[in-house]
Amino acid sequence: NQSRQFKKLSSKSGNIGVEVVRGGRRQSVSISEVVVGDIVHLKIGDQVPADGLFLEGHSLKVDESSMSGESDHVNVNADANPFLLSGTKVADGFARMLVTSVGMNTAWGAMIGSTTRELDEETPLQVRLKKLTSAIGKVGLFVAALVLVVSMIRYFTGSTRDDLGNREFVGRKTKFDDVMNAVVGIVAAAMTIVVVAIPEGLPLAVTLTLAYSMKKMMRDNAMVRRISACETMGSATTICTDKTGTLTMNEMKVSEVRVGKKLIAEGEKLAPSLVQLLKEGIGLNTTGSVYQPQEISLPEISGSPTEKALLSWAVMDLGMDIDEVKQHCEIIHVETFNSEKKRSGIVMREKKGSNRVHTQWKGAAEMILAMCSNYYENTGEIMIMGDEERAQIGNIVKSMATKSLRCIAFAQKSSNGNFRNYSAEERMDKIDRIRVMARPSPFDKLLMVQCLKHKGEVVAVTGDGTNDAPALKEADIGLSMGIEGTEVAKESSDIVILDDNFSSVVTVLRWGRCVYINIQRFIQFQLTVNIAALVINFVAAVSSGKVPLNAVQLLWVNLIMDTLGALALATEEPTNDRMKMPPVGRVEPLITKAMWRNLISQALYQVFVLLILQFKGRSIFDVSEKVKNTIIFNIFVLCQVFNEFNARKVEKKNIFEGLGKNKLFIVIVGLTVVLQVVLVEFLKMFADTERLSWGQWGVCVF
Repeated sequence: NQSRQFKKLSSKSGNIGVEVVRGGRRQSVSISEVVVGDIVHLKIGDQVPADGLFLEGHSLKVDESSMSGESDHVNVNADANPFLLSGTKVADGFARMLVTSVGMNTAWGAMIGSTTRELDEETPLQVRLKKLTSAIGKVGLFVAALVLVVSMIRYFTGSTRDDLGNREFVGRKTKFDDVMNAVVGIVAAAMTIVVVAIPEGLPLAVTLTLAYSMKKMMRDNAMVRRISACETMGSATTICTDKTGTLTMNEMKVSEVRVGKKLIAEGEKLAPSLVQLLKEGIGLNTTGSVYQPQEISLPEISGSPTEKALLSWAVMDLGMDIDEVKQHCEIIHVETFNSEKKRSGIVMREKKGSNRVHTQWKGAAEMILAMCSNYYENTGEIMIMGDEERAQIGNIVKSMATKSLRCIAFAQKSSNGNFRNYSAEERMDKIDRIRVMARPSPFDKLLMVQCLKHKGEVVAVTGDGTNDAPALKEADIGLSMGIEGTEVAKESSDIVILDDNFSSVVTVLRWGRCVYINIQRFIQFQLTVNIAALVINFVAAVSSGKVPLNAVQLLWVNLIMDTLGALALATEEPTNDRMKMPPVGRVEPLITKAMWRNLISQALYQVFVLLILQFKGRSIFDVSEKVKNTIIFNIFVLCQVFNEFNARKVEKKNIFEGLGKNKLFIVIVGLTVVLQVVLVEFLKMFADTERLSWGQWGVCVF
């Protein structure tokens, strides 16, 4: 359902209407139909449809946070800054613009085109799996060829005997049909070894665990757009995260309030006269607005980040009703804010009662402080502001500035574009020491990701803006925000965080590591089966010319191993223990020391037991050759059932920990045992087995 909603929203992204001048009149067209040379009319709330030049307008402010990552609105005018960028939004004012470039020729188009990652680029896990399957396949082919050659030599030299002890090949006396049947049997045994050895079930196991994790991640508000991103996240060593809109909400809020020299604690009451003055100053001297849709719902506040923060504080903490304030007061004159004066003001008077006119000012603390001759105490009392008081209040302002109360303050430190100006060697030398990149351009972010990848890191990038798109696409895993993220960011990412919660990134990381460990579990399980099957058949073929596990039986083992085993081990849930371990990165081996210890010990145990049965089974149990081979086959299959339990916990002694949480695992193990009983007891003609007694079944189990 969430996936369908996301596709529906994406399909509507191209239906945004804009007003252009064509044929001498204004008309509305789709944003995708805008062409170079169009004159576009922009107003508050509009999205800039293309790159262009400011022609004329008034008080135009543009929100470029999606492009630059900066939350402060940018003034656009004909003199200092006439450039408008595609994808940005009009925050205030109105204007006409001349379209100069569209589509991939715009600034965001250039950013998207700057990435180099190919869609079919192999993930770190895929590279490891490719090497592993290649190595296993070569070993399997070698053993199969060896079994084929040795078996052929033993047969044609008369070293093999039938169940009665007679030589199978006696030269020309042997019938042609018997020779052909023997040769076909030998070739079939060799081919079966190849089938068992080559891990064709590994892609199935990977697909199952990815699909299962993908479904669970959707439940945890992470929509996977590229399925291989699940496995890649498990190898991530570095996470580069955008700050504005990802770690922070791209919102400002009032952190401290001081009246005069006193810090006002949360919940502390101010004098009613002072509260009224603050309501008038904030509610009237503003370019923002407050809309209250219903009494029980939160108000909708619009405006610049600073205006929204002040209005929100006045509404929520002072109980301001902006409509009531405007009804009781009349604005006579407005002094708009500009970057030189750093203040805005209004001349106002009350509509009823006193006709006294007074002025409300708002702006940079040092500018307002220089204009004042008095100040208020929190009791509402007016105090004279002498030089000493002015200095004290100035120091308070400085102390507030040094506290970095605005989260963005640290990020505003100028970087002078140093990173992009470094040589390639300098960037590679300094990249390990960089923790924060201040005011990076999209190209800076892209360079950082490329450097980290070149250093061998597996890089994940989180972001929400168009300016993050190149880095999102270049990274091994790109994670975008689903609510506040731009369409460009979503299209460039591999995973969309639907709730915009950064903690969901940690959830994605947990599932990524779970995918990796589940694949390791299956590899340990499969290699144990491979080693045991190859060794027992090879030794038996070399020593006696016959193999105890025939083609049908090995294919049945392969079915258990590839299908049921993959399904059982692919559905293990992530645990917190895995998050305490370091990431695997690109160079860590897929088969760890613990896995080698487990699979070698398990394989040696199985080989030891099965070889004893192969050479001494008939005398131990006093049974026929066929019953002995059935016991070997049964024990081998049941060993794999118990081996599934061992594979659940690669590095823990308690293999039954958390077993009750995975009902599917228990069902699959039970189903495997039932099918094995049916195969041995009721399908003996098909599997070439003999029925076993209760005592023989007890020996097989214990």
